Amino acid sequence: MPGRLASRAGYAEAEVTDVSTEKGQKKHLQPGKTNAEDRMNFVDYWADYVRTHPDKEWSSQQRILIDGQLHHARAWNISSKEYLLQKGEPCLRG
Repeated sequence: MPGRLASRAGYAEAEVTDVSTEKGQKKHLQPGKTNAEDRMNFVDYWADYVRTHPDKEWSSQQRILIDGQLHHARAWNISSKEYLLQKGEPCLRG
């Protein structure tokens, strides 16, 4: 049964579906008590999803995510060096 998962920050919602594990059990994405726990729960959930669904299905979903991230990064229209300087991190490329 599909469910909704809203981030704590309130700016993102994702459709969450059950994942059948290798043993045929349903696995639900569980919210964590901390951001780090949320992230680890998602890693476990996604690993089970990738193991139990066809490559074509999950890879098309990955493509949508990665394409969106690249589109957003290009919209900033600054170099990687400028970005790192804004973050206060050194640019190791020179």
